[in-house]
Amino acid sequence: MVATNNNTNTNDTEVKQDFISILPVISEFTSSSTNITEGQAVTFTDASSCSPDTWTWSFQGGVPSSFTGMNPPAITYPVAGVYPVSLTVTKGGASNTKTDNITVISCTHCTASYTDFIDEYISKVTVGTISKASTSSSYSDFTAISTDMEREAQVPVTITVTVSDNYEEHVILWIDWDQDCNFEGSEKTYLGDRVGSGDLSGVISVPAQAKLGKTRMRVAVQYDANPGACGTAEYGEVEDYTVNVKATLLPVTLTSFGGFAAELHNILKWTTESEFNFSYFDVEHSKDGVSFRKIGQVESLGDGGQAYVFHDKNPSITGYYRLRMNDLDGLYEYSEVISIKRQERGDQIFSVYPNPVGYRLNVAMYSTENKMEEVNIINTAGQVIQMRRIQLTQGLNKIDFEVFLIPSGNYVLKVGNFKPIPFVKNSDIKVLTPLIKRAATICWQPFFCC
Repeated sequence: MVATNNNTNTNDTEVKQDFISILPVISEFTSSSTNITEGQAVTFTDASSCSPDTWTWSFQGGVPSSFTGMNPPAITYPVAGVYPVSLTVTKGGASNTKTDNITVISCTHCTASYTDFIDEYISKVTVGTISKASTSSSYSDFTAISTDMEREAQVPVTITVTVSDNYEEHVILWIDWDQDCNFEGSEKTYLGDRVGSGDLSGVISVPAQAKLGKTRMRVAVQYDANPGACGTAEYGEVEDYTVNVKATLLPVTLTSFGGFAAELHNILKWTTESEFNFSYFDVEHSKDGVSFRKIGQVESLGDGGQAYVFHDKNPSITGYYRLRMNDLDGLYEYSEVISIKRQERGDQIFSVYPNPVGYRLNVAMYSTENKMEEVNIINTAGQVIQMRRIQLTQGLNKIDFEVFLIPSGNYVLKVGNFKPIPFVKNSDIKVLTPLIKRAATICWQPFFCC
């Protein structure tokens, strides 16, 4: 790099040399959160560049503590602390690692209790899968009992109270939606008041931004006044439960997903029953059923039931496939995994086209392994007219040869020990497209990758 400083007196020239890092693979990932409380889970998503071959995750302090594959399951952190997370990706003989930290804090909710709990108490809580009957107590810790609630759901709830006389009782329920270990006023559901024993019912509105994972639900009944979430009062009772907040189900219903092996590629087909607010499908492939990588993207065809087809043009002998279904809000789910077994075959040239050819000859061939091969174009006299070396990868390969300079006539294309294929060169075939110089594609990332 040359820099010139111009001023009225002098011209200064400075020469600097630097280097650009060229990496064959770049590790990157995102996380649903980097600051959580004890017992919560974090979802990690691979965002690496340049199509890695393998992914190795490490989650110190997490459960599970490691994972091999593209996208791990949700990782739970039971104990407070600061824990490193690392992802190492490889491609060929190269590797790259990214490390980040997850901060886990301890969470202690305020205490609540009543000194006189004989004349009025909570005798049953019914919400979701919770149906818990109980007797009178100052405070009951039922946090081992839980129910799931989806974001934006309307969840019916019924609290049954038992009262010894015609006393007026008030019932309030709190759920710590933001999981900050406090019960705020915005997290309260007032279920009303009644005289004597019986049910008080209402609906819990789950916020769209409620934090995913397990959190605390507190239910309290109090005589002649609204109960508070914390502290000690005279007449009433309080109970704690656990709510597991889950993401809203994707607005797409997958009704079928399958595939089969065609001559040159694998064909995947799937159908949906309905789509709303849906964005696209990622098609992912694996050779072992564990480590998946994205091989294509299919956009949603719109609302209603739809049918989709995808061609894997470079299939493995045994291929595992799954769909990652992504909605417009950034949520996603995975389909079931299917497998397609192809018949093993030897080295073979499938097609040579067009034939006759005027300008460029296209060749589709199958190779049993990664290897270098010599390609010869031979005339009827047995002379090699054109020769080049090519790198073949295991599976289907598509290459092309520019033959516009060789004379018209009959030729044979010979690739290594593959069966030779004859073709005809006809210079009378007009080439309508101009010769275009093809440039290498650059993967623009924080580093260049090849």
